[in-house]
Amino acid sequence: MASRTGSARLTLFLLCCTGTWLASHLTSIHEPPAADRRKIISMLEKLSWKLLEGYLAKEKGVQETKRYSLPCSTAPSQPADLVNSSAIMPYFQAIKPLLPDLAEGGTEPPLSRLVDEIIEQLDKLKAPHEPETTVALPPGNFQQKSFIVTILKRFLKCMQVKSALLNPGTQRVM
Repeated sequence: MASRTGSARLTLFLLCCTGTWLASHLTSIHEPPAADRRKIISMLEKLSWKLLEGYLAKEKGVQETKRYSLPCSTAPSQPADLVNSSAIMPYFQAIKPLLPDLAEGGTEPPLSRLVDEIIEQLDKLKAPHEPETTVALPPGNFQQKSFIVTILKRFLKCMQVKSALLNPGTQRVM
């Protein structure tokens, strides 16, 4: 017959081990499989091209600046093809209200709809329980336009790098 404290210790030990095992495996459950990540990143790359082209067509002459950065990569312990979507989404949420509407008489969707699609795709890559962040826009119309161009170009470059990691052998030029 087993002692009461002996079985309680064993139960507690098994519970702790199971909890640790579950915690380590449940965090990777939300991570989409590589095939889905490939599709999402490919879609993000296409959307970012459209968004950048549309914005530059409307806002001619606005230049990229080195003052702003975009956190593209995830932690070093994660696979290199993962996107830091929880850190990138706030940038798109911040710039969305500042985008000019190109729907007037044009055949392309409004830029804000492209941003919505990008946010939707980024949300598919977002791990649960990631902290929400906010992005402060720079003051002044010109600085905001420069900020937008910088973020859009850096996001496109990020998606091209991630796409190249997922699709070795394909070359993309910006």
